[in-house]
Amino acid sequence: MSNEALVHSSALILGIPLPHATYLKEHEEKYAHIDQWGDFLLNDSEHAGSSRKITHNKFAAELSRIANEC
Repeated sequence: MSNEALVHSSALILGIPLPHATYLKEHEEKYAHIDQWGDFLLNDSEHAGSSRKITHNKFAAELSRIANEC
């Protein structure tokens, strides 16, 4: 299960709108049309691919920072 799918599933189980869907809708022009439940985010391959790359880059940068401090 991807990061997005885990957050999406958890929010649906809890009955709350997706926090990142609400944020993207309000702050990113290209996501202005999405719904607060994030169905578009789960089904959009471009979003899934970019979110995976961004997550990977953040993890790599943090691991590099930790290694440099040691």
